[in-house]
Amino acid sequence: YFDLELVVYRVGFGFNFFFFFFQAEDGIRDAQESRGLGDVYKRQVLGCGNATFSEDMHAAGFEQVTNVDISRVCIEKMRARDALAGRHMRWEVMDVCALGFESNEFDVVIDKAVSYTHLTLPTKRIV
Repeated sequence: YFDLELVVYRVGFGFNFFFFFFQAEDGIRDAQESRGLGDVYKRQVLGCGNATFSEDMHAAGFEQVTNVDISRVCIEKMRARDALAGRHMRWEVMDVCALGFESNEFDVVIDKAVSYTHLTLPTKRIV
């Protein structure tokens, strides 16, 4: 479903579902400061889709960003768009119910649209 929607409806567009980075920036900065992490810490965006959220985050100085989405088509397109712009974010195809990362690998994890997706698709269950 997600691959088809990206290919048919949203090729080349950044679709910011729910919220934009500027709406979350203060909270992300507060989390960084409250943990005393300085300028270097690792962020993960779950359900990144083809939104400009991570690109905007990177432009604001948050460079260590790992983006995860279940859609291979989406991640391939975003990885290409990222490279074309000269950024070096990490893009991974994964199901959030079976992430392949170490515990505590990230300092901040942002749920871009995963919870909503799991709550609205009748064939998925939140574990």
